[in-house]
Amino acid sequence: MSIGGLSNSMHVAIGGMQAQMTRCGVIATNVANARTTRTPEGGAYRRKDVVFTDNGRPPGGVRVDVVEDPDPTRSEFNPRHPDANADGFVEMPNVDPAREMVDLVQTQNDFVANLAAVKTAQDMYDAAVDVLA
Repeated sequence: MSIGGLSNSMHVAIGGMQAQMTRCGVIATNVANARTTRTPEGGAYRRKDVVFTDNGRPPGGVRVDVVEDPDPTRSEFNPRHPDANADGFVEMPNVDPAREMVDLVQTQNDFVANLAAVKTAQDMYDAAVDVLA
């Protein structure tokens, strides 16, 4: 691998870390809105998800899109809630806190893996510089 290849490896891993940081923020927003029944758009909060795709730019860049989860909201019987309908049901977000916690652990693991890749590339770069010096 050339020195330039090491630099590319670091860029890929750093891009992965940035993508995971975005995902972490989306998860935090989902958890914070797990009981939000009224949004500016109207209705209950809709869970957001993160989709990663290749952005087509070398070296291995990642495109991060935040999309709305298509899963349906759920109804909860709570006739005293200010957003209850005539039958006493409230439209609740499609957020499952347990799922968000699992996603958060996976996000952390992916971030740490990318961090390890950056460290390894940096160590290899430093070793190459030492050989050339």
